[in-house]
Amino acid sequence: MLTRIFLCLIRCVGYLPLSWVRALGCVLGLILYVVVGARRHVVWVNLSLCFPHWSRQQLRRCAVGTFVHFAQAWLDRGWLWYGAPEKTLGRLHLS
Repeated sequence: MLTRIFLCLIRCVGYLPLSWVRALGCVLGLILYVVVGARRHVVWVNLSLCFPHWSRQQLRRCAVGTFVHFAQAWLDRGWLWYGAPEKTLGRLHLS
């Protein structure tokens, strides 16, 4: 049941403007950072081990950014899976 609700929400995201998807992903990422303490701890430990010279502020900025980018990447599936093909092609830039 939860999966169906999630897929329905992802489908709805497919119709939103990209700026809204990004903003929604930012909010969702911040919520996940606050709520999912076990994952937050893993991110902090990994970043601390990889970048021992970084300050706590730099580590926090990167940790929060990780959650935000993760949420945005998941919400991108909405327009990739369910968006209009013209809109999808317009958003993709191949180099």
